[in-house]
Amino acid sequence: MVGTRGHVNTYQIDQYFTQLVKDARVRLVLLADPNGKVIVSSDRNFQGAAFSQYFPPELLQEKDAVIVAADGSNRRLVVPLHGLSAQLGTVLIDFKTPPVPTT
Repeated sequence: MVGTRGHVNTYQIDQYFTQLVKDARVRLVLLADPNGKVIVSSDRNFQGAAFSQYFPPELLQEKDAVIVAADGSNRRLVVPLHGLSAQLGTVLIDFKTPPVPTT
């Protein structure tokens, strides 16, 4: 994801996120940089915005991948991206949980 000159290849990430949201269960996928700015999002309305404008800022402090409640029965997968010595960013995937089958 990070090129040889230290920049993030947002085009490739954007293409990957576009594929992910084709799954009917995936509502939103975004990448926030370590400063909390959304740099890539499947929903262009989030791009360039502060992560904390839409989501709890403490999600950016997660050290391990976690699943947290969203609205209703939906969930958020939060995945911190770590480099050798620092956090490079955070991926958030907002998804619908499948209905529980009734018998």
